[in-house]
Amino acid sequence: MAMPRITVERGENLKKGTITREILSVLHDRPAALSPRRGVSISDFFLPRLEKIGIGKKRKNSIRVAVERLRRQKLIDFDGDENKITLRLTRTGEKRLLQYEIENIKLKEISRWDHTWRIVMFDVPPPNEVRGKAA
Repeated sequence: MAMPRITVERGENLKKGTITREILSVLHDRPAALSPRRGVSISDFFLPRLEKIGIGKKRKNSIRVAVERLRRQKLIDFDGDENKITLRLTRTGEKRLLQYEIENIKLKEISRWDHTWRIVMFDVPPPNEVRGKAA
């Protein structure tokens, strides 16, 4: 299934969820401590990392909307008062970040086949089935 694409500033295409994934990975590396009185916005905090992948200043509103959506979904948590705001990744946010990482796993290509066939089999029992019958 192909992911919807969003056009970014340089005319490149951006997969849906890229901004969200980058925000979650930034917060996974370290919590964000912002000082609203100094004029540092949430978008400005994430912008340097997002510019590396082609999301520029024209996307500031998209970043703000994505952060607010992540807060509503309880993937990130806001703590603090009027002087300092801290954004942290929640356990649910960590799980979502792992889902993004699993989606991006790439297998190493084999340059040559070794002419050996392999078969892998496994059996998963149904979850509601009772094991064995009592006599």
